[in-house]
Amino acid sequence: MYVVELGEPSCVPVLLLHGQPGRGKDFFKVPEMLAAKFRVIVADRPGYGRTGGNALGLKENAELFANWLKGHDASPALVVGHSFGGGIALSMAVHYSDVVAGLVLAGSVGSTESLSTLDRVLALPVVGEAIAIAGLPSLSVAASGLRRMSGLLPEPLRERLATSLPGEELDGIFSQVAAVARSFAVEQRCLVAEVPLLAGALGALNIPVAVVAGEWDQVVPIAAQESLARSIAAASFRKVDKVGHFLPRDAPMTVVNAVEEVADRMAYATSDGSSNDPGSLQPSA
Repeated sequence: MYVVELGEPSCVPVLLLHGQPGRGKDFFKVPEMLAAKFRVIVADRPGYGRTGGNALGLKENAELFANWLKGHDASPALVVGHSFGGGIALSMAVHYSDVVAGLVLAGSVGSTESLSTLDRVLALPVVGEAIAIAGLPSLSVAASGLRRMSGLLPEPLRERLATSLPGEELDGIFSQVAAVARSFAVEQRCLVAEVPLLAGALGALNIPVAVVAGEWDQVVPIAAQESLARSIAAASFRKVDKVGHFLPRDAPMTVVNAVEEVADRMAYATSDGSSNDPGSLQPSA
């Protein structure tokens, strides 16, 4: 499995789990922003990026990352999950509680309300994979065309395009579009099958949790994320105004602040053994 580590090994470990489809780089500046205080662990999950291979379900991913943390002296860890990665983080906390000391859930699945009609369609064995395979190549074609057209642009605009859409980044994403689409389809089936079971177990969690939701999230609606926070006794909730689903990209400081909040609550629990109950939900701008 392809893993990148930043920060000092002696610091509190923070595992970052990306969404679906995606790569560890989808956390953008967040790892670097955390590295001054934490041991940051960023992975390309199975089925994606430099890890490749076959995609896994929520619990299978949870087992894989729990074992990785144990094998690399990185547990218990603070686990940050974006979107599908949030479901993995929750599954780790439920099934492998000894390796998880706290959670940050950004735009996260986990409540039954997070499953939409589209999710169920994309989970259909034939239809869902066909939609995924048909949809992702269109991005590849558009990106390739944009790169070809860039040669006709004036030098300043060409440089700006190269900075925003570096060729090697696009090649890495789109050269294996079919494989990514298959991984997406596998995960969709697992998502629909596993989330209802996972949601039923969240009430037993008693670790610090921060749920962060974008006001304009159209992938996992904010109401579903509020419901997720309410189902966990020790969860706080923060709404980020004028931001959509991609919080690590569009509101990285909010994610960093949530990690620091949970880390502080983890330290408090360690010092006196008490639970971390933040009280009622705390929406804020």
